[in-house]
Amino acid sequence: MARPRALITHRHPAQVRRTGKPITIDDCAPYAGQPAQYAVGRGSQLSVLIVLDHGCKTAPPGVIENYIDWLKPSLHGLNDPRYPSLVGVLIINTNLPVPSEWSRHGVQAERFGEPETPSGDREVA
Repeated sequence: MARPRALITHRHPAQVRRTGKPITIDDCAPYAGQPAQYAVGRGSQLSVLIVLDHGCKTAPPGVIENYIDWLKPSLHGLNDPRYPSLVGVLIINTNLPVPSEWSRHGVQAERFGEPETPSGDREVA
């Protein structure tokens, strides 16, 4: 990942990173320690890790809810902390092609759900 930048919002710090390859929430786990420590220094359990996914896109992005989640980094000397540090992770897809590009390159897709049967064609148990 590229050089990180830190933002501070009142008491909750946000760490910004950029990557040139596709990334998932789980891939962000190694980077949760830095914003967690920034938060502790400001007296907060909460921090944010923002990752700019600048990699080449092979499929259109999904809705933002697919790219938001929480990580709970391990804490020094504590197995089950009463007050855990929580890192909100937000992956922002950048470097998106114009929508018409997907028509030119094609996208894999599968049928969702079961097809409806025409009326009158009922299965008999």
